[in-house]
Amino acid sequence: ILLVVQGEPTLSDTFTVRQGHELVLPLVGSLSLKGVLHGELASYLTTQLAHQLRDPRVQARAMVRVAIEGAVARPGFYSVPVGSLLGDALMAAGGLIASARLGEARVERGGQDVLGAGAFRRATEAGRTPDQADVRAGGRTVGPERGVGPGAAEGPLREPPRLLHLPPTHFSAPAHF
Repeated sequence: ILLVVQGEPTLSDTFTVRQGHELVLPLVGSLSLKGVLHGELASYLTTQLAHQLRDPRVQARAMVRVAIEGAVARPGFYSVPVGSLLGDALMAAGGLIASARLGEARVERGGQDVLGAGAFRRATEAGRTPDQADVRAGGRTVGPERGVGPGAAEGPLREPPRLLHLPPTHFSAPAHF
């Protein structure tokens, strides 16, 4: 969670939701987020922090940690807001490189396709979020950087693009903690 509490630097940082939907904050202690909708996070935390702070001004945003690798400009680990679009997650890594073939990307989990070739592209073009595209912890998108067969671009193949949701937190349901 990206949390900003005006006038409280120790409470203004990125915090990880722990197993059991628990958020531990300095000076405050443990807060349960079980059943809290992502959209209700700021108001919920404002209410909770009001028990210890006078008139807290809170901004809070639920984030998800992703690893984006392969045919993107800057592969690596990124925190993106929950509810961001699949395309936004790819753009966090600088976007696809020119020779990437988004149309052949697919989403798989446990070695099984969740979205087959072409479906990831359609989901991206339709403005789907990872939750809407069923990309969750343990899921990844994979696809070749360059085509294969007649007319394919020449040159070495790099690692295919992958979008991995790493489980720093466990969500009980897509829009809940």
